Amino acid sequence: STTTSTTTTTSTTTTPPTTTSTTVTRECVNSCELLGWSYGSGSILVCAQSRARSGCSNNVTAAVAQSWCETNFGPGARLCTAAELLAGETRQTGCGYDLSYVWSSTPCGGGAYLQVPGDVAIFNASVICSTNPTVVRCCADNCFTTTTSTTTTTTTTTTTT
Repeated sequence: STTTSTTTTTSTTTTPPTTTSTTVTRECVNSCELLGWSYGSGSILVCAQSRARSGCSNNVTAAVAQSWCETNFGPGARLCTAAELLAGETRQTGCGYDLSYVWSSTPCGGGAYLQVPGDVAIFNASVICSTNPTVVRCCADNCFTTTTSTTTTTTTTTTTT
């Protein structure tokens, strides 16, 4: 008589959990920190300045205003949008322009741009669409580094022989 014996072996392997993190950096040509500018009273995403090393802009045309910021402060400095000016980003940034109309980068038709009161809290005037020379205040974008994590994964393998 013959006896047959069968053996079954089960082996389970579990790998330790792994988490992958990726750091994403938004590149800026010139951040607020590099320019040495303080944040406005609106958002921490924007900073502003009025007085350059060369001085204040004084009244300039729209064409000069479009390039004045980068020319006088360097790459990353730009003409503020009407929304940024209305949010108070440029309030008390120098040159005494709180009581003046300020150029914005926001076009309003016919080669004109919106001009916004320098400090809407104290200069009670309306936003106007104009081509008349006025003063410049500059804005720049703040740069942040953000980290995003992917899901944690665990792999289990079972082998039967």
